Amino acid sequence: MAGSKMKSTNGWKLVGNGPHVLKASNSSKFSGLPGSRRFEDGIFDHPGLYGDWWSSFENEADTRNAWLRSMSCTSGILIKDDLKKGNGFSVRCLRD
Repeated sequence: MAGSKMKSTNGWKLVGNGPHVLKASNSSKFSGLPGSRRFEDGIFDHPGLYGDWWSSFENEADTRNAWLRSMSCTSGILIKDDLKKGNGFSVRCLRD
């Protein structure tokens, strides 16, 4: 599963790094870490459990929202979602 291949092999709580089927392999070399989530009300949520990264794309149907990718410590799935831009998630900077 894409999420397991993108997760760092350390830094995740629960089964994210444990001896389970969903163990992180980081075979993609993305080294995704759980950066927590900050919602519009300023509350940080579940440190160590989720890795969320903004994409550079707005949702064309609702420009108040932007697309993100999300991983959980309990799953190997990589989720695509759109949320309001007032939320705070990690970004990944790449060098050309």
